[in-house]
Amino acid sequence: MKHIKIIFTVLTLAIFTVACDDYKDFEQDRPAVIGFTGPASINLPVQAGNSTREREIPVFVSTTSDADRTFTASAVDGTEATSDNYSLSSVVIPANERTGILLFTAIDATLTSEEQPVVIAFDNAEGVVSGTQVTVNISTQN
Repeated sequence: MKHIKIIFTVLTLAIFTVACDDYKDFEQDRPAVIGFTGPASINLPVQAGNSTREREIPVFVSTTSDADRTFTASAVDGTEATSDNYSLSSVVIPANERTGILLFTAIDATLTSEEQPVVIAFDNAEGVVSGTQVTVNISTQN
């Protein structure tokens, strides 16, 4: 019984000691993060014969602003498709909002039936860093 009281006292002191931790490391300014929501990989086949196909990809930014913000995205390492086979719009996040849409357009310039990935990430801007990436697999289909 005496050991139980000692153990209980030690555990109680440990709880109070841990509960009084200082969280100053969480109070520092951190940059906003912008990234894609939804699936990490999207298949977007295009009808063969020099046609195009569009896909809206939802975007989320971790902070709001009292003014509209515009962000650009680009293809990064891991992209196999050539730039003549796709285009990316810029993304406008309206004032006091956290979401927007990136319009991805697949273009059948030199596409084949084999999927070619386009890995997309946001370009870093002042006070904002790129978060999640998305891969769009483009190809032709008959």
